[in-house]
Amino acid sequence: MLIQAAVAGRGVALGRSSLIRDELADGRLVAPFDVSLASDMAYYLVHPPGAAENPKVRAFCDFLKEEVARDAEQSRAQQ
Repeated sequence: MLIQAAVAGRGVALGRSSLIRDELADGRLVAPFDVSLASDMAYYLVHPPGAAENPKVRAFCDFLKEEVARDAEQSRAQQ
């Protein structure tokens, strides 16, 4: 909702670059300063023991890992 409010011109927002990349690229949002900070926060992929043996779970995990890798590559390319 914060990103939507900023896009609607309701104020200024801080956001993760991976979540606002499209808005920045399309010009719906602008970065007023050339400053970014690395975050020490992370996301974890967690599942019950043995769940990765299920082909559907494995496919979903692979999909998520590919998306994260693609996003990281896009982030590096924009820096």
